[in-house]
Amino acid sequence: MGLCVVHGAGAQTPKASASGIIYLLKADRPDFPSRDLAKEPCWTNPYVQGVLLRAFWSKVQPREGAIDWSFFDQGVALAAKYNKKVGLLITAGVATPQWVYPTGAHELTVTTERGPRIVKGWLPVGSVLMTASPPAVLMTETVSEYS
Repeated sequence: MGLCVVHGAGAQTPKASASGIIYLLKADRPDFPSRDLAKEPCWTNPYVQGVLLRAFWSKVQPREGAIDWSFFDQGVALAAKYNKKVGLLITAGVATPQWVYPTGAHELTVTTERGPRIVKGWLPVGSVLMTASPPAVLMTETVSEYS
């Protein structure tokens, strides 16, 4: 589960269809923090129409109330500079920050062919219940920040 916001950079002529190449950047994660996005080849590649910026919820909001927009800020600025469309994705599930569990989010144990594994805030495909998703306030702030 994640939040995805897509916004076109600058004034653009509407396309007849949503086709084209979208560059999928590596996610900004606590164990693999963001790097200088300006060095990515997608910005100057004329065949790339857009870029998907992904970040783990635990990286964006490591503590309740503390939100770090720096990765998205840099990516959105580069998209505007190079006239690329941009998508924002905040991944939850296994990327859920630790601070949510004492507030009532559930930890699940999933048994795989490799044995039991604790997976926080995630259920197998086909499950109806979703636990530990980004709170509405984070989603609202993300949309407000980049709309």
